[in-house]
Amino acid sequence: MSCHHAANQKSTNPCEEAFSMALSGFVNKDLCSNDITSYNLEDQLLQVTIESSEVSGKLRFEIKLEKFDGAGLYSFSEKESFCQMTVYGASDEFYKCVTGIIDVREATRQNLQASFDITLEGFYNKKTINARGGIHL
Repeated sequence: MSCHHAANQKSTNPCEEAFSMALSGFVNKDLCSNDITSYNLEDQLLQVTIESSEVSGKLRFEIKLEKFDGAGLYSFSEKESFCQMTVYGASDEFYKCVTGIIDVREATRQNLQASFDITLEGFYNKKTINARGGIHL
């Protein structure tokens, strides 16, 4: 499922689905989905993966916090925090978070309320993408 809004929209949540992400920079697009591929919360690990089929191919977005200790701000510049966006299709590329934060407001085994503001960099093309969004399970 996908939604499209004006490129100049600055909202953290461009739509009402469980996952929303507004991309700007090298790519300008809003992504929205109710299909969360996986969500795992155990011990000090929080991991969520979203896959979305788009017109140009498939997109996979993953966030992993290996030193998760409850609600709060987590930085993606730390070794224990990881996020990556992989694009499959005509321009196979993966983008790794180089800076940014995720604000986890609530996390239980059945519920996740979080927002993020990150900068990703392409592995091959070195292009940057700014991404803002939220996860609401």
